[in-house]
Amino acid sequence: MRVESRRERTLEDYNRHVKDYAKKTGIERLGDTDINSIYDWLGGMNIGTQTRQTRLKCLRAFFER
Repeated sequence: MRVESRRERTLEDYNRHVKDYAKKTGIERLGDTDINSIYDWLGGMNIGTQTRQTRLKCLRAFFER
């Protein structure tokens, strides 16, 4: 995925988190994504609230593109 005006680190984060989401939820097509699977994915992580919010923002940005 390439998006103009995005820093390399941002693109790497998108890539890492989207791949992790797909792997852990078994989602193979973007159209199969729903809010419950996203919250299940986030809920299965032993991370802090801010990190959880950051990952949610990352997925949101990815799906809005």
